[in-house]
Amino acid sequence: MNACLHSRHAPTSTQSGTTLIEMIVSLAIIAIGVLGLMSTLTHLSRTSMAAQETTIAANAARAKLDEIGGMTFSRAIDTYEDKNVTFAVPGLVPSPAGTATALRVGNSPTVLEIVVSLSWESATSPRSVTYQTRMTSR
Repeated sequence: MNACLHSRHAPTSTQSGTTLIEMIVSLAIIAIGVLGLMSTLTHLSRTSMAAQETTIAANAARAKLDEIGGMTFSRAIDTYEDKNVTFAVPGLVPSPAGTATALRVGNSPTVLEIVVSLSWESATSPRSVTYQTRMTSR
């Protein structure tokens, strides 16, 4: 009696790799990550631009205050008292973006309140800065 013993085991697979579903899921995860990164970079770019514009405006306002501070008291009164004198600021839209005015403090003949304001349209929203100082007659 010849007995042949055959084992009936499932063939073992030696193939390795990823399935199509695994690839699709992996690509979806990567795409979501890339979209999140792009959104963050866009926000950072807008914030950086707004900060740069604010720096331009602050420097322009301080320069205007220095300019007025270098004038004689009587010239500052003649040029700026109760007037909104406009001035352009390169790099800001719309132009002219700035105004400067001088007001007497409590009707004092010797003290002026100097106010410099700038307004512009930023990439994120309308923005403005205001600086003020006092000037006394010498």
